[in-house]
Amino acid sequence: MRKAQATRYLGELEVGCQTLSDNPPLGRRSDEVRSGLRRLEHGASMSCFYRQERAGILVLEYCISACCDQDDIDGGLDNI
Repeated sequence: MRKAQATRYLGELEVGCQTLSDNPPLGRRSDEVRSGLRRLEHGASMSCFYRQERAGILVLEYCISACCDQDDIDGGLDNI
């Protein structure tokens, strides 16, 4: 069961990253978390936090919502 779930999450990550690389402005602005940050939800449980860069995107955090809350997101971005 865990292997199937991990495989599904990996597939969703790949789809989300490809979607962003094809269309970086797709995600909504998340300046309330960090200035210049964008967020794209994928499916019901995954969020990608990224910044649009000159040459594409920089993924800062990929979060499975069941495993993180706002404090986890803020803490994960502290060194960026």
